[in-house]
Amino acid sequence: MNELVRYEEDDGFDNVLHASDRLLRGIHARWNDTNEWHDPDGMPIPSPLLVVGNKTALQMWKNRIPTVITKLPLPDVDELNAAIPRNEWEKGLDGQPRAPWTVVFALYMVHLESGQLYTALNSTTGWRMAFEKLREQVAVKRMITGDPHVLPIVVPQTRPWETNYGHRKKPHLEVVDWKSHGGQAVTAQPTPQLSGPATVKPTPDQPAAKNASQHPATAAAGLTDPPKAVSSEQFFDDEIPWQ
Repeated sequence: MNELVRYEEDDGFDNVLHASDRLLRGIHARWNDTNEWHDPDGMPIPSPLLVVGNKTALQMWKNRIPTVITKLPLPDVDELNAAIPRNEWEKGLDGQPRAPWTVVFALYMVHLESGQLYTALNSTTGWRMAFEKLREQVAVKRMITGDPHVLPIVVPQTRPWETNYGHRKKPHLEVVDWKSHGGQAVTAQPTPQLSGPATVKPTPDQPAAKNASQHPATAAAGLTDPPKAVSSEQFFDDEIPWQ
C-alpha cells in the first residue's frame, strides 16, 4: 500500500480540516502545461494565497459524477480497483481503460484581499510532488518556530521538470510568508533558538483569535469580525473544527 494514503487524522499539517465528503470548496484552482494556473473560466489565479488546510482522499469518476472517500484511514486504492471488473472501467484521454479509483491531493487556499476560497485538487505526479513539498515545509517551520499553528502564504508558480518523456513543466507553490491561525504574525526567516523553540506573541495590530471556530484565515490576517459575520458553519454548510 502506498504510504501517501496513510496520513494520520489531522489537518494535513497537525489538525484536520473537517469538511464534507465534497472535496472541492470554493473555486477550483487548476493547473496544466498549457494554461498553467487558472480558474474554471480560464482566468489567472490571484496571489498570494493563505493555505488553510489540506486533505488526501480517494476519488472515483463515473458518468462525470465523482464518488469520494475521505474517512481515514483510507482503504487500499488497488483493492478498490481490483473489485471493479475491468470491462466496467471508463476510458482515459489515451483511449485506454482507466483505473476508477485514484488518490487525490487537495489544498485549501484563501485570497486574503477578496476572501475567496480556492481548492487546488489533482492526482498527478507533479501535483503530488508540490503537495508533499509544501507539507514538509510546514512541518519543518512549525518545528523550528515552536508554533504548531503556522500556515504558509504561497504564490502559485510553474517549474521546469525533466522526466523520462522529456522536458515538461510542473506546478509549484512558492512560500513567501507565514502566519499563525492563532492570530500571531510569524517572521518569514526566523533564527532558530538553541535554548528551545521560539515564543511568538500576538502584536497589538494582530490580536489572538477569540475562539477556535473562527475561520483560520481571519486569525492569521489579524482581522476583526465584521458586523453580523456569518459563521464558518453557515459559510460551508457544515462544521470545520480545528483541533
